[in-house]
Amino acid sequence: MRRATMCSLLTAAAVAAAAGPAGAGVTPIGEFVGEVSEGFEMLQPPGSYPDLAILGGAATMKDTLATIAVISYIWQGPGGTVYPYAGNLFAGTPAGSTLFTFATPIRDFGGYLTTVSDVPNGSVVFRDVQGIEIATVPLTVTPTVWQWQGWRSDTPVKSIEVIGGGPFGNRPMQYDELQIAIPEPGSLGLIALGAGLVAFRRR
Repeated sequence: MRRATMCSLLTAAAVAAAAGPAGAGVTPIGEFVGEVSEGFEMLQPPGSYPDLAILGGAATMKDTLATIAVISYIWQGPGGTVYPYAGNLFAGTPAGSTLFTFATPIRDFGGYLTTVSDVPNGSVVFRDVQGIEIATVPLTVTPTVWQWQGWRSDTPVKSIEVIGGGPFGNRPMQYDELQIAIPEPGSLGLIALGAGLVAFRRR
């Protein structure tokens, strides 16, 4: 009886972990130092790069419209001029949303963000390993002012899309001192188990 009860509890926990948006949560978090950091200082010379590899190869970064990311020491736009938050270089996307895709799903993501647009704020979309939306949260950004933005997800995150507040085609976003934290291996295993159980039940 105890064994059956334990199996039922484990199955319920795994299924809940794989349930997606209904059981998922993304919450703001304060500044942290991640397992991997990106300051863009020793990455590439200033310029534009398709699918820019960042965070030691743990992620790629690109503009969903222009398909590039730009490394720079200065950025100008209708909202004003931006210089690095720290060091000599920072990065950004010029036109569409910024898409971060992670080689290994992450738990925590944060960094210093701003925009050279004259339109503040925006939103951030978190997606899981299957590309299913976990949550969409508001983004508070003041033009040309670096501000810390950080989040923690109950569900491992495969991609993050940062959408500026301006109209499509005019959503420049800039980033510096990015940080990520990766879930413990056991957490990823539980998610995989839950996904397998859900797939099995659908057969």
